[in-house]
Amino acid sequence: MSARILLAEDNQTLAQLLATFLREAGHEAAVAAGGGEALRLLAAGSFDLLVLDLNLPEISGVELLQKLRKSPRMNSLPVIIITGVYKGEKYAQAALKLGVRHYLEKPFTKEAFAAAVNDTLAAIAAAQRKPALLETLLAIYHQKKSGLLTIGASSTIAFVKGEPAAFDAAGKEDFPAFLLARGKINREDLQKFLESGAGRMFFTEAGMLTLDDLQSESYHFLMKTLLEHLQKTAAIGFDEAAAHPDPPLLHVSMPRLFYDAVRLYPEQFQPEEFLAHNAAFFPARTPLFYRLANLITMREKDILLLEKINGHRSVGELLHGNDSPLDAALFMKFLHSMAMIKLQSAPGAEALPGFFQKTLFNRPLDEGSVMDRCRSRRSASSRPSSASSRRSRTRIITPFSA
Repeated sequence: MSARILLAEDNQTLAQLLATFLREAGHEAAVAAGGGEALRLLAAGSFDLLVLDLNLPEISGVELLQKLRKSPRMNSLPVIIITGVYKGEKYAQAALKLGVRHYLEKPFTKEAFAAAVNDTLAAIAAAQRKPALLETLLAIYHQKKSGLLTIGASSTIAFVKGEPAAFDAAGKEDFPAFLLARGKINREDLQKFLESGAGRMFFTEAGMLTLDDLQSESYHFLMKTLLEHLQKTAAIGFDEAAAHPDPPLLHVSMPRLFYDAVRLYPEQFQPEEFLAHNAAFFPARTPLFYRLANLITMREKDILLLEKINGHRSVGELLHGNDSPLDAALFMKFLHSMAMIKLQSAPGAEALPGFFQKTLFNRPLDEGSVMDRCRSRRSASSRPSSASSRRSRTRIITPFSA
């Protein structure tokens, strides 16, 4: 995708270096040396992406970003932050709340900058097409939305605070047909249900299924429905009106559903694209990792890969020599989609649990406490071998810096 990109950077040497790099990649690049000039160019023209230094003269990058997010025309403009002043996790998190996908601290490498630009432009292209159910579900989950999801003529699914809680099968053939296929009811039972106009509780009230069986079958039906339609784009709708879940209530863990989806439908998660855009980034655990990790039963090979993620190894390094690089990329795509890891432009520390956690599941069996392991991993990552140190120094011989 060729894009029109504005570089708001007061260091002219760096600005011209970045502009040249973007033009060689096939993009159109304009440069603004101050916040005021950047604002005027944005108001006068149409840009696909803004690369923004936070420490600008006239109007600071922070103030400029706040103005953009309040503008009806430019509130959704994608932004990449570059900064040599505002460093650290708290600034990156503040930028994330303002819709910034990538936060690059100077000095950064050409590879990290290219990866940030490519990932952002890929997200723009994805947003221009109608979102698939997978993207809709991720948005519902991360934004903790409540409402009703429709998938064509299937039973309407009620979400409460980001997770499926029930589905309304009244008058629908999909759930009773599912029960029929599994040998739980017969054709006469199916017809009686449709004639009743009742919800799922009919099957228990009529003595066809025990309540435990009804809940179990409802859970399996809901998982099957969501998994099989992940790439569906037509007739997908979500109404954030108050949901009134039809009993019995269910609990479908979205992290578990997405983890299963990666294994069952790998092509829908595009591992090749993830590798192409993120090989130069450094995965690191987020605070959310510790909240969600215990909700999933991971495969042994995923656990072994997880042990290698420490904030100081790039995606490319983690996958080098892996017997199943696409499987490993799928697992990292899952972790990133769930915000369990962040992709850093440079090596850095991982987050620690922000709460007491006695045990972290999905670990090798012979390890100690959660906090001891986190401290050990952080300590080890801060003392790289001489060989890895040489590789690190070699990697940033020609950094983009101010």
